[in-house]
Amino acid sequence: MKVDGKTSDNINVEENEESSFRRISLGRVYKKQFCSNKVTTSRYSLVTWLPKSIIIQFARVTNVYNIAIIIMVFFPFSPYAPWSLTSTFILVLMFSSIKEGFEDLSRHKQDRAVNKAKATIYDLNEHKYITMESQNLRVGQILKIHENENIHADIIMLCSSSPKGVAYVNTMNLDGETNLKEKMVSHLTEKIKDENDLHDFKAKFDVDHPNSSLVKWNCNIIRARNAEPMNMKQLLMRGCMLKNTDWILGVIIYTGVDCKIVQNSKKVPSKISKLQRDLNRVVYTIIIALEAFCILLGGFGKYWNDRNKSTEHYISLPDIYGGDTLIVRALTFTVQLVAFIPISLFVVVETQRLILCSFIKNDMNMYDESVDKSATWRTSDIIEELGQVEIIFSDKTGTLTKNEMELLKCGINLKIYDLKNQDDLSKVNKILGKRKAKGKKDILNYFRTITLCNAVFPTWNNDELVYHSPSPDEVALVQGAKLVGFELLERLEDTIVISVNGNDEVWKIIAEIPFSSERKRMSVILQAENDKFYLFTKGADNIMLNLIRTNHQESIATELENFALEGLRTLVMAGKEIDMDEFIMWNQKWKKVMLSNAKNKEQMIDEVYSEIEKDLKFYGTSAIEDKLQDDVPETIQMLIDANIRIWVLTGDKEETVIEIAKSCNLINGDTDLVKFFDSKRDKISKKLHTFESKYQLLDKSFDDLEKIKSSLANPLSIAINGSALAMIKGDKKLLSILFRLGFIANTCICCRMSPLQKSDIVQLCKNNGKWITLAIGDGANDVSMIQTASIGVGIAGKEGNQAVLAAEYSIPQFSYLRRLLFVHGRYAYHRMTHFILHFFYKNIAMEIGEAWYSIFSGFSGQIYYLDWFTPGFFNLFWSNLSSMAFFALEQDVPPEVSLKYPNLYSAGQKNAYFGIKTFWSWIIYSFLTGTFIFWFPMSTIPGGISNDGSEPGLFFISTISFVLLMHIIHAKLLIISCFWSTFNIGAIFVSLIIFYGMVCLINADGVASAIQPEFTGLFFLVLSFGKTWVIIILGSLIALMPDFITMCIRRILFPTPNDKIMMYLKQASKTDRDRI
Repeated sequence: MKVDGKTSDNINVEENEESSFRRISLGRVYKKQFCSNKVTTSRYSLVTWLPKSIIIQFARVTNVYNIAIIIMVFFPFSPYAPWSLTSTFILVLMFSSIKEGFEDLSRHKQDRAVNKAKATIYDLNEHKYITMESQNLRVGQILKIHENENIHADIIMLCSSSPKGVAYVNTMNLDGETNLKEKMVSHLTEKIKDENDLHDFKAKFDVDHPNSSLVKWNCNIIRARNAEPMNMKQLLMRGCMLKNTDWILGVIIYTGVDCKIVQNSKKVPSKISKLQRDLNRVVYTIIIALEAFCILLGGFGKYWNDRNKSTEHYISLPDIYGGDTLIVRALTFTVQLVAFIPISLFVVVETQRLILCSFIKNDMNMYDESVDKSATWRTSDIIEELGQVEIIFSDKTGTLTKNEMELLKCGINLKIYDLKNQDDLSKVNKILGKRKAKGKKDILNYFRTITLCNAVFPTWNNDELVYHSPSPDEVALVQGAKLVGFELLERLEDTIVISVNGNDEVWKIIAEIPFSSERKRMSVILQAENDKFYLFTKGADNIMLNLIRTNHQESIATELENFALEGLRTLVMAGKEIDMDEFIMWNQKWKKVMLSNAKNKEQMIDEVYSEIEKDLKFYGTSAIEDKLQDDVPETIQMLIDANIRIWVLTGDKEETVIEIAKSCNLINGDTDLVKFFDSKRDKISKKLHTFESKYQLLDKSFDDLEKIKSSLANPLSIAINGSALAMIKGDKKLLSILFRLGFIANTCICCRMSPLQKSDIVQLCKNNGKWITLAIGDGANDVSMIQTASIGVGIAGKEGNQAVLAAEYSIPQFSYLRRLLFVHGRYAYHRMTHFILHFFYKNIAMEIGEAWYSIFSGFSGQIYYLDWFTPGFFNLFWSNLSSMAFFALEQDVPPEVSLKYPNLYSAGQKNAYFGIKTFWSWIIYSFLTGTFIFWFPMSTIPGGISNDGSEPGLFFISTISFVLLMHIIHAKLLIISCFWSTFNIGAIFVSLIIFYGMVCLINADGVASAIQPEFTGLFFLVLSFGKTWVIIILGSLIALMPDFITMCIRRILFPTPNDKIMMYLKQASKTDRDRI
């Protein structure tokens, strides 16, 4: 048996073993067995768009309620003409459907571009190339990809234009990473140089069934009953782009929905903001209260009917007012008071959110010129929660730090070498320059491990060697090794070429054991030029220290701790020479497992890996610096000042994270740091129970715990590692104590965390209260944490865009988080809550007038306002424009002040603007306004108004009431707003001009005759009546007097922090304001 990685013993594939694989025969096209290559991401077709989008609209209870109202409008008991409410409801549905259709249109265009893209295949039967649409590709076809062309399906690369069988791909669309990835032709297919060699090449490929894994893939190539494993280096996935390579040929193994990029296209979990949930509850409450009120009105109607039917002969009253009449009358009132639940409520709320989100994208203060990226948003549904965040979960590497790695120190056989120190570099080079020198072998083993055991691949750019790798740590290690003469020159599918002080070394790759978040280490088995076999391993210290054989465990641990105390990232290097007998036995097991198609193959592979990765010789340690991002300490201090609790979740070792925490202001000199790093569950449990007894954590409410936090002499910080968390997982009591202890702490440092544990920590928070949480990270290992939190923020860093794609918002730097929260978030919460409150205020005020008239008219159900004063017109055209303009730009304080005084952020955390007390105070004001607009005109215009004493009727007075309402709701905007500008003041005038213009048009002869001909010219008569303007001007002042007086009393006697700051800004000199 040769052991050069190119041949092996004959291994027959057992067809009867329990397996899960797809067999592809080269030269055979599978037209029916597997799916086509067509991919559809759009939701609708031209036929299904309207019905499906309308059906989706009825998932909202308000639309179900409104459709019930619309149905009732067509019954005789309805007080409204059917067109008035129906037209509004149709407009709202069409608006939402058109919005859905417009969004889906972009998906259709994208699908069409992908499916219609031209692809080139080689027909083995006709011996020629054929061009076809991508959607018509099938498994088994030979696909040719040219440079800068997207790969149309998942393929196994058979040959490349490169003589060395190398190709480079950009995987941005797949995993978000910008670095090029190196792909290599397998030595098993290296005889294929072009399409002509395919005719004589017979092979079968056993590949995994379609799955979403981007890092694991099983494939065996079978030739003449001989089988050999292939690896990820030969798999090119759909969505990648070929770069720096003229062309490649590959056999298609997955198409369409089976491709890995489609398998990874999972539905993003939907998130609903707290304000939206509160709004839904408000709607449900109003519906129930309204129906109860309508039934009550129906009951009073029976009472009035029974008392007056013998005296009010001129009214056609029913002789018997039974239960059926009461129900009909209650339904009449339900239709009459429809605006209590405005038809357009959620449409205008969504529109307002979109407007606020647009400010984030266009904020130049969150644009990073160095990377040419700005803040972005992917959903508008939770924007107001950016102003209510209570707990932040943050990654460390690439989030708090720059992810710009540099190898600073090397610990070789317990001797420290500083690569920034020229004397230390000279010492290393001097030792290496001697034929025999003490410590030379240790240095060679150490730097060979760094240079050989990695996923780095070199490319030449303008005669300069450039290194690429998915991990910045590995690039830093390889670049650091160059300083002492170890240079990675070339990496092929089965060979690595390095230079050691100018002498080239060629190492044959026998096996590569990749890094994973579970293993936390990487190993390679290589054959040297002297035919000896070597294992090189590097990994996390907590894993590696259990694999090495040494008498200096304590010294190594001390060395690592000293590095960590400097805030440096550490790794341990180890390895061994493998004797031939040990290697042969292991290689047979490894080949057998790699060729297996058993369902537990992953477990079997890990077991085989563990057999060889033991009894390693310690080579040394590394210390890598990852610098903090700009303004991180200032940002964190501001977040803490805003009473936001910060949890840092990272996979780094404890000492490193603690030192970084100190430099970030997460921990300061006065902080009491509590560590949970014990290796035994009993000790952790005892320590947690000690704190529970001290602070009575389980017995106290969170308000009491907040008081405890404020009363602490020194701020508290907690540090816990992944193993400690794993030991208490499942114990709800201990986890609850841990969270409550974290609640009274300013910060919590969670070290050695796996991606799943990061998500578990966020879920722990959600299980212990209805907190609004924000998770921020930059890598794929942060995705689960981001998706679990209330709000996800991705940082467009150097670990790809997976975090950005999973998050609702993205920013280029961590420091931009303060502006995202304290400016955009705080403003969004202030604006959205006041917008919704004003929306309910104006609608309920209008309907209170209707309710009063129902009582005034003997509970008849007669409408008070004309049909053309429909709630639809009122909301869509006459009042929303000004309201949206005002609250889109509303600022209680300037942005600079929001950033200077973080305590202003507490209003959102306390939900001060949309609590029960606040909401019902607005409802009371709307009741007072509605009462006033009904009784003031009704009492001031008691008799005839014309020269002959004639009475124009009810609708003359109700029209005055409606005009008065229009002026009151716009004047209220001026009172409650803290920010007047030309734009929002102008919006009031535009809204009133539209109102007067539309009503005048509707009241004109030609239009009114088609709608309500009996009231043609009524509005002109109202406007010409002098008393109308007295009522409007005087009435507006009187109606808003309670609002103005209570606002003054509150701001003077019970000022909020916002009020105090606003008062200070008004009284401060221009110099002081400029200083702020």
